[in-house]
Amino acid sequence: MFTNRSTYSSQNTGIFFGTNQIMKMMKEFFDLFIALQWNINSIKEVSEGVVLFDFLLLGEKLDGEKISIEGLEYLCIYENKIQHVDVRNK
Repeated sequence: MFTNRSTYSSQNTGIFFGTNQIMKMMKEFFDLFIALQWNINSIKEVSEGVVLFDFLLLGEKLDGEKISIEGLEYLCIYENKIQHVDVRNK
């Protein structure tokens, strides 16, 4: 779903360009956890090609630390591909 020109920006992980960087970041992020759960509060199209997810992320890290993050995630879609992801903490 990503392209070599896709971008990903998150207050928690940084800014990434292209499929390789984005997938590397995601693998490193997911490898920190033994459990993750996203609760989606709402999904809405805010404009053509832009979708907003309001979510709560619950997780448990490998060291047993529990996390709870409320956030907003914007996805920009063009020609059925993710062009940009912007994740913000509430």
